[in-house]
Amino acid sequence: MAAVEPHRTINELRTLLGDWRSAGRPGVSSPTRRLLEHWTSPGLEFRPFWCQLEGAETAIWLLEAGPQAAPEDHARITARLAKVNGRWNGGIPRLALKMATGTGKTNLMAMLALWWAARSRAEVDFLAIAPNLTVRDRLTALDHDGRSFYARRIHFPGKSQDRQLKRFRSALGSRIRPEHWASMESLTSAPFSRPKSGRIAVRVVTTTGDEMLAVRDVPP
Repeated sequence: MAAVEPHRTINELRTLLGDWRSAGRPGVSSPTRRLLEHWTSPGLEFRPFWCQLEGAETAIWLLEAGPQAAPEDHARITARLAKVNGRWNGGIPRLALKMATGTGKTNLMAMLALWWAARSRAEVDFLAIAPNLTVRDRLTALDHDGRSFYARRIHFPGKSQDRQLKRFRSALGSRIRPEHWASMESLTSAPFSRPKSGRIAVRVVTTTGDEMLAVRDVPP
């Protein structure tokens, strides 16, 4: 039987992040602090998910705040990461933030790029490497004409007999009411508040994978 290695470094980091968060996130620059305050603002229309914020905080602690906030702990953690990178990545420093499907990895990429550009106070270039065309298309899915869009309503018209949708419904069980399923199978959206941007986007994905996107201004 293979030995099980607990997520020692991850669990230690989460404990250190909790202490750092409770202490008011010391050791960060002014641009970083303003971003963190913005991302955690109660009045923000689209606040980051907890996992997205934790991912950003992890990178900020490792690359900016840790040396001042907890120098001994930071030195221990980074030495361990350097040892692993030396063994598996040819010494190239690499950090991986693992997140489940649907938790917003693309948004976290944007948050990290914004943070690094803000703290650099200069022009910064970023390279996004997509392993295939599907991932490449997903990287651009949130942006259209310089604006970002977020899913408010999702519909599956005419798909009540679809095998994958049946599996989806079976997995969710009673967590979604029958009337909500009926709404998702309809072409008519439930009411939602007018977005502050004054624009909405309708994205259609066909059964063959073709995609269409239309952006419309919403009258006041």
